[in-house]
Amino acid sequence: MIIWRLVFISVVLALTQLGFLAAWRPLGLVPNLLLAAMVGLSLRGAVRPVLFTAVICGLALDLNSGAYFGLWTLTLPAAALAATLLQRTGVVGNDLASGALVVLAATLVAGAAAILGMTYVVRVWPVGLLSAKLLGEVLINELLFVSMWSLVKWPVVPKDTLPGVNRR
Repeated sequence: MIIWRLVFISVVLALTQLGFLAAWRPLGLVPNLLLAAMVGLSLRGAVRPVLFTAVICGLALDLNSGAYFGLWTLTLPAAALAATLLQRTGVVGNDLASGALVVLAATLVAGAAAILGMTYVVRVWPVGLLSAKLLGEVLINELLFVSMWSLVKWPVVPKDTLPGVNRR
């Protein structure tokens, strides 16, 4: 049952990411709703389905975006796996601050990969503009993660612990 709830929430988030957020572009940036969701879901449990879903969602993002192919296919599962490994080793907990730290690191790594991919094309580096865009992307992704923290609990919670369901 967990997998169906996970698939449902991932499809809704992917459609929102690819449809609405790609056209909205606050501050000229596309917020990464799926990154926040995959980190939150991996901290809540259900590691194997989350990794599979992260690969599928990353592939959908890569096919739709103009960024380097494979950037999101590798970033989303890597962020989910890093969150899970850091939680299991005891470095981070299962709380909002730990997830925000992992989202921050994943956003910085994805931004650095995009910037490094431009090294052969760009001759003049507008450092202020690049740092402002990266900072804006970090802030938007962090706000999305904080707002989605309670939403990502629903797909991975066992059915008998949901409110309104009779326990046996």
